This record gives sequence, structure tokens and C-alpha cells, in this order.
Amino acid sequence: MNDKDIIERFAHDTLGYDGDITYPDKSNSKTRDIDAVADSYAIEHTSIDSFENQRGGSDWFGKVIDGLEKNLGPSLSFRLKIVFPINGVQKGLKRAVLRGALSEWIENESTRLVDGKHDCEIPGIPFPLTVIKQSDRPRGLFFGRFDPEDTSLSDRLKKHIASKEKAKKLIPYKEKGKTTILLIESADGALMDNSSMLTAMLTAFDNRLPDGVDQVWFVDTSIENKLLFTDFTKDLGGINGDDS
Repeated sequence: MNDKDIIERFAHDTLGYDGDITYPDKSNSKTRDIDAVADSYAIEHTSIDSFENQRGGSDWFGKVIDGLEKNLGPSLSFRLKIVFPINGVQKGLKRAVLRGALSEWIENESTRLVDGKHDCEIPGIPFPLTVIKQSDRPRGLFFGRFDPEDTSLSDRLKKHIASKEKAKKLIPYKEKGKTTILLIESADGALMDNSSMLTAMLTAFDNRLPDGVDQVWFVDTSIENKLLFTDFTKDLGGINGDDS
């Protein structure tokens, strides 16, 4: 799902705006500009990985889990997150054996788990997996990798917003009376959730909104047809849309 689709869904589903949306960053070729303006709202979208270099070295891992989320997820009545250690899947392991073991366990054993976080030894998988079952979340199957040594999310978030001028670009629109919104995306249904992102934001910005920002929203795009928008504004000391 691209930035424009996410912004349009946000404007329609969350802000209740059905009018025209303009995209200054596309039309302004001279300077950096924000992603979108929807009536009285100025919106800047960004995304960040759950841990550093998450996308690096993921080819082999992707080949192991390819298609499993789509093929097995719809049959589950709960949300199931299966997290691999960062260096778990390596060349030399037989992908077909790993896929077969995973599929059999998901279909036959995952339903027996109680909700919560579990460290699981699965026959045919030569390393432990972290499994999180949530019956109160939109159902689906999600895989991820985790680096237990990485605690850099808040620092990376602060540097990313600063280096890309995500908040700074909103300031001129705030001065014009627009409500400025920072929309932070994660498509990582296995590792990222509201609590993790909010904790990182609170740490990164000392429990307050970044300068120039009126509202901060988090969007979980791990399920394309069920985007989940969460308002962090009050938690960061601001006034959310319902209170303004």
C-alpha cells in the first residue's frame, strides 16, 4: 500500500474528510514539502523499521515464509505472530522442511495455545520461536525477525523525523492555521504494536509532541484491508481531534 492510499484512508476513515486532497511534495519541486493537505489538515506521513537494518538480509527468511501468511492466515480465528531470531534462518537449512514444519504446527497446534507470549520449540525447526497469540486483535498470521540486542527504536525515530524534516516541514502550515498531523506507519504485524511505538515516541520527544506538530497518529498497515489508526496526541501532551 503506497503513501497516497494510506493518507486517503486516514482522511476519510479517521478525519471524516471526503473532499479533495492536494499533495504539495509532488507539486513543489523546489523545496521539501509535506505529503498532503486535506482541508484544514496538513499531513506528513513516514514509516520506520522495528529494528535497525530490518530489511537487510531478509531474502532467505522471506523465501521460507513466502505465501504462508496469505494461505494460512484466513483460516485462523485469532491473531498469531511468529517471531524468528534474527540469525535463525540461514543458508544450508532446507526451506521446504522449515515451511512444512511451520505449516503443520500452525494448523494443528496453534489453536491449543492460550493467549499471550510463548517460547516454542517446534519439531523440525532447529531454533526456538517466539509466538504471540491474541484473540482480541484482528485475526491473521504474521511473521517477523527480532534482534534482541537492538534497543534503538526511539533514537532512530528521533533522528529519522529530524533528518527528513518530517516535523519541520509542518511548521509553515501550522503558522497558517492548519492542524498539523504526523502519521507514523508500520507494516510489521509481528513486532510492532501501539504500545511499542508510543513508548518510542515518548522517549524520543521527552513525553511531548515534536515541535510544529499538533497531532501524532500511528497506523498499523500489516492487514491491507484493515488499517488500524491510533491517536497518540493526548499521550504526548496534546489535544486530539475529539477535544479541539
